[in-house]
Amino acid sequence: MLGVDPETGKELWRNDGIKSYVCPSVVAHDGVVYALGGGGTAIAVKAGGKGDVTKTHEVWRASKGSNVGSPIYHEGHLYWAHDGGGVVNCLEAATGKVVYSERLKPQSGQIWSSGVLADGKLYFVSKTNGTYVVAAQPKFEQLAHNVIEGDKSRSNASIAVSNGQLFLRNDEYLYCIGKK
Repeated sequence: MLGVDPETGKELWRNDGIKSYVCPSVVAHDGVVYALGGGGTAIAVKAGGKGDVTKTHEVWRASKGSNVGSPIYHEGHLYWAHDGGGVVNCLEAATGKVVYSERLKPQSGQIWSSGVLADGKLYFVSKTNGTYVVAAQPKFEQLAHNVIEGDKSRSNASIAVSNGQLFLRNDEYLYCIGKK
């Protein structure tokens, strides 16, 4: 991870805490940057230092991660679904303590999209098995599993939310779910 000056592009700080494949975007809250990476790593780094902040600014490190989907910060917790097996993770953002790590049902298969937070719910789109809805709270509660009947297309895209509508894209279709 790099912190750069937005005006000059000059590097301000660097953290080499995740050594493996990294695709997810980082999220930040109150001066802490949270990142996930391959090899099952989640890391929190206090941003704002100068130079190499790998050890001096690391808040915590956990043996949970994801190769693809980005985490969601919500009310002091981080949420994400692991890309390979449909396990939803919730960690305390301040400590990295695992609150829960629960498998979606029925089996989701791969999840290559990032989860989305809307209306107190987390939406996770499976590559081949529909959308899973989980309560955005530190107690696991799967609220729904939705599949569009007859559509066998692959989806790698995250849901987009606008004016109370959900937009879902896959390899063949674009759906709008919600009131006009």
